[in-house]
Amino acid sequence: KVKQVTTVNGFTFASCSRDGQVLVWQRDTAYNLMTQFSLHQGFVNALYCLKPGEDNPHGLVVSGGQDKLIYCFDPFDPTPIYTLVGHTDNICALHGHGDTIISGSWDKTAKVWRKGQLIHTLSGHTASVWGVLCLNESTFVTAGADKTIKLWNNGQLKKSIIGHADVVRQLSIFSDVGFLSSSNDGTIKLWSWDLELVYELHGHTSFVYSTTVLPNGHVVSCGEDRSCRIWSGPDLVQTITLPCISVWSVTGLENGDFVCGGSDGLVRVFTEDPTRAFENAVASAALPKSQLGDIDKNKLPGLEALNIVGTRDGQTKMIRVGNAVEAHQWSDATASWVKIGEVVDAVGSNRKQLYEGKEYDFVFDVDIQDGVPPLKLPYNATDNPYEVAQQFMHRYELPQDYLDQIANFIIKNSEAVTIGQTSNPDPYTGSQVKAQTPRQYSFFTAANLQAVETKIVQVNGEVQQKINLESLKSVIQMLADQKVSKFGVQEWQTVIQICQWPRDKRFPGLDLLRLLILHVSPLQFDTNFFEPVIQHLQPSQFDKPGETNCMLSLRILANGFNLALVRAAILTHKQQILDATDKIVSGNKNLQLAKATLLFKY
Repeated sequence: KVKQVTTVNGFTFASCSRDGQVLVWQRDTAYNLMTQFSLHQGFVNALYCLKPGEDNPHGLVVSGGQDKLIYCFDPFDPTPIYTLVGHTDNICALHGHGDTIISGSWDKTAKVWRKGQLIHTLSGHTASVWGVLCLNESTFVTAGADKTIKLWNNGQLKKSIIGHADVVRQLSIFSDVGFLSSSNDGTIKLWSWDLELVYELHGHTSFVYSTTVLPNGHVVSCGEDRSCRIWSGPDLVQTITLPCISVWSVTGLENGDFVCGGSDGLVRVFTEDPTRAFENAVASAALPKSQLGDIDKNKLPGLEALNIVGTRDGQTKMIRVGNAVEAHQWSDATASWVKIGEVVDAVGSNRKQLYEGKEYDFVFDVDIQDGVPPLKLPYNATDNPYEVAQQFMHRYELPQDYLDQIANFIIKNSEAVTIGQTSNPDPYTGSQVKAQTPRQYSFFTAANLQAVETKIVQVNGEVQQKINLESLKSVIQMLADQKVSKFGVQEWQTVIQICQWPRDKRFPGLDLLRLLILHVSPLQFDTNFFEPVIQHLQPSQFDKPGETNCMLSLRILANGFNLALVRAAILTHKQQILDATDKIVSGNKNLQLAKATLLFKY
C-alpha cells in the first residue's frame, strides 16, 4: 500500500509505503525514480517535504512510521540530515513551515521540531493524532481519532471543537482562506483559521483519507470508495474511479496535475489533458460482487441502458454484455458513461471460507490502524453484525469506540439482499431494509467481565449501599467458567443490589443480569422480576443514563428467550413490553439493535 504522496517541487514528488521505503520521483519525458530511502524499520505512514531554504536548497523530505522515528533527508541524497526521536508509538502525520516540523502519532500527542530539536509537545487529544498543520513557527492545528480539531499557539491550546461525526483523517491548507479536514464520516469540511465552519463537501460514499488543492483552486480528495473526486468550491465536478480498493493519499503538482497512491501499491499521475490509457486500465479491472451487492444478471439491462443520460457525476450502472456484467460510471466532465470494470462472481455461489477450522460465509481483513497488519474477522450472513463486532473487539482488545465502525464495515461488505422498494427505509436506522433470515435466535453474549468487575468495585466505593465483593467475585467467576449451577440466593441479592444503585450507576448490574439470564431463571428468586426491568423501558428522563439502562433492559429481555421457562414468562408480558418499546425513540444504534432483536423474537 502506498500510504502517502507529497510534492517536493515542480515535477518532483515523493511516495512512501508499507514496504518500508520512501521513493522520490522526477519527471523528464516520463517519471523516473531518483532516490530510494530504506532506513525505516516497518511501515512508513507519514511524509512531507519542506520547501527549499538556505540550509536545504532542494528542500527536505521528512518521513515517519511504525519505528517511531522521523528522518529528514535531501530529496536527491538518502543520507539523513536529522533523525527525530521522541514519539512512543507509530507516526502517522507530518507537516511543516520554514524550518519547523510538526508530527502526529498514535501516542496521542503532536510534537513540534526545529532544526532537529524538540520545541513543543502538544498534549490534549484522547486518541491518535492523524492530522497536523504548521501554519507558522508558533501556530499549529491538530486533529485525530477523538473527532476533535485543536488550535495551538506557542505550545498552548487555544481552541478545541468537535470537527466531525467520526475520526478526522487529515488536514490540508486551502489557500489563504483556511484549511480542509477529511473524515471517516465521508465528508470534507472547510474551516477558517479560527475554526469556524465555512462549508462542507458531500459526495464520497466511504472514509475520506486525503485532500489537496490544485493551482486553479480546485480541491482533489480521495478515500475508501476507490475514487478521486474533484471539487470547485462546494460543487463536485468530476469523479475518477481507480482499480484499487482504497486511495490513501493525493497531492497536487505545480502544473495542475495531481498524484495519488493506492492500496494496490501503485502511484498514479493525472493531468487535465484527456487520455484513454488510464481509462482502459480502469475498464479492465475486476470488481468483486461483494463490493456491489447481490446481482441477478438476468434482470440487468443491456448496452441500450447507456443511451440514458446519468443523473449525477459518479452514478454507477451495471449492464449485461453477453454472459458478463459490466459496471459503468457517469462522468459529468465528458457527459458519457465510462466503463470502470467487470463484476466477477455475479451470481451468488454460497461458497464458504475456512478460518481456524470452521466454515464462514465471509472472512474479512480489517485494517484497524495504519501500520498494523489486517486482523481476520469471520462472519456468517445469519449472525448479528453488532454481536460479531463486539466479540471481535474483545478478542483483539480493541477500544469500545470501534463498535459502530466495525459493525458498519460488516454490514456494508456482507451480502444482505435489499427487499421492497428503494423508497422504504428501515424504521430503526433509516437505511434500506436488509433481509437476513436467522436460523436461530440471536443473543447478546459478548462481555468483558474484567471491565464489568472493575467498574462495580469502583462504584461500590462511591455509593452508600455497599455490596459483598466476595459474592461479586463468585458471580464473575461463574460467568467466566460458564458454570452457574451453584448460583444461589446470596449471588442473586448481590446483583439485584447493584441494579438498585442510583440510576446513573446501576448499568453494570443490568449488564450482569443480561449475561445471567442466559443460564439462570430469575423467577426462582423473584416472581415479579420483570416489572422493574420493563420500567427501565420507560425512563422518567431519556438522558444518557436512562438510554443506557433502557438498552441493557432490552438486552435482558432478548436474552431471556434462551430458557423456555423464562421465555414463557416474557411472552405473558408481551403487550406491556410492546407498548413500552413502541414509545422508545433514540438515535443510539446499540439501543436500536437491542430493540429490533427483542421485537423480532415476538
